[in-house]
Amino acid sequence: MFNKTKKFLTIQMLATMDPRKVRAISEKRALRAFWAASHAQAYRQYLKDCGVEASSIRTIDDFKLGR
Repeated sequence: MFNKTKKFLTIQMLATMDPRKVRAISEKRALRAFWAASHAQAYRQYLKDCGVEASSIRTIDDFKLGR
């Protein structure tokens, strides 16, 4: 029950926020998730195989372009 309530309240909050702020929050969370995942050995190897150096990803644009 708590999760449904939390989900409902989150959706209500997001619906009233400025879309630019929602985007900024989402981009920040995507970068955090990337950095956290990049500490896993298998994911680091995958990035290396794809030609992506995890330490070079500092901004959302770096992330989107896969530099």
